[in-house]
Amino acid sequence: MAINLHGYFEHLRSYLADDYIVDCGEGGTLTIKEKYYPEGSGSPKIMKIQFSFTGEAFAINLDKKVKKSKGKGECSQALFAFLDDNGKPWSKKCDYVIFHRLPRHIYVYCIELKSKGINVDTISGQLNAGVSWVKSLKKIIETYSGHRKQIKVQKFVFSSNRNPVAYLGPEGKYLARDPSVRFYHYDDVKGVALEEFENSSVDTV
Repeated sequence: MAINLHGYFEHLRSYLADDYIVDCGEGGTLTIKEKYYPEGSGSPKIMKIQFSFTGEAFAINLDKKVKKSKGKGECSQALFAFLDDNGKPWSKKCDYVIFHRLPRHIYVYCIELKSKGINVDTISGQLNAGVSWVKSLKKIIETYSGHRKQIKVQKFVFSSNRNPVAYLGPEGKYLARDPSVRFYHYDDVKGVALEEFENSSVDTV
């Protein structure tokens, strides 16, 4: 029996480990946060961004840090428990992946949070790795459950850089060297609903 969109979304949410889900979207909002360095300041701050949304949504922190089992410091959790995560292609990851169900489609927003510095090669690599993770997750679910639905994936970078023109294309919206990545300043995403984000490049997987 074919599964409907709502049911497929619920399967996605239930299959993911709770350790990665940082916000289940209860109350109609999602919050993500990141340490960043404001321009002109050597002290880090915690940036919290809250999104409203229509439908259902939840947020995954792919780059969540955990304490090392031996010694001091932190490290990232492995994306796949059965694969070595040390310098392998799948060890690269973006900060957040948000799943969002609207009446006709499921959207996924891969998001990288940056301070002033904008290294396009690094950002593209992290976001492309996020898309690869979504594709891998979808394929695993299809293989084990037989359930298939299309997912529309978009890539974003949010930054505190107030003069990013050197990194952006002629419209001032997308990275010049990777026009699939939509740029937003932190101030421009405050109070924006998920469905209001603009990106002309959508990867259907």
